Amino acid sequence: MIRVYSLLDLNAIKMSKTKTSQLIISYLFLVLKKINSGINIFENWYPPVGLAMIALIIASISFMRYALSTSIIGLEEISVLLGLYAYYLGAGAASRLGLQIRVSIIDSVNMKPLIRQIISSVVQFISAIICLIFVYYIIIYWRWIMSVGMILEPLGWPFMVSAFSMGLGTSLMAIHYTVHFINNIRKLKTQVY
Repeated sequence: MIRVYSLLDLNAIKMSKTKTSQLIISYLFLVLKKINSGINIFENWYPPVGLAMIALIIASISFMRYALSTSIIGLEEISVLLGLYAYYLGAGAASRLGLQIRVSIIDSVNMKPLIRQIISSVVQFISAIICLIFVYYIIIYWRWIMSVGMILEPLGWPFMVSAFSMGLGTSLMAIHYTVHFINNIRKLKTQVY
């Protein structure tokens, strides 16, 4: 059982190596939980605001194009950018709530709860690793975008504005999968099967 120590606990500093490693793991988990709680606040308000902005922009585009026979250059690209952020942040929020699209063959098979929990932990771990690999390649993509100097044509904005959504959403997914994995491991240690 890992105990969460306060930063000012002087007795924690004088522990043996095993307890010191537990302390480090405990601090890392505490940091992940703090990041996760901040992300939860952001993920709760972004989808309705983002979708409302997309709807407003599309309605204004339609009104200007068909009623006034004119358009504002770049307004369509802004709605696409908001859509990209909504998709990737939605993926992060879905992974936090466990609502991502998945094939749940495990749920239809009759097995012991311990085996089911172990399989769930392995799936969370693999998902976190895949997201981290994807984040690594996104960072390589970002570096290439910055070296080439790509811009979004009608707006003149750096292409990084749209590419940032991929890294942000995938990083959120990796954080949530890691937190779920650690929670599953803790359940495995504490539950009696």
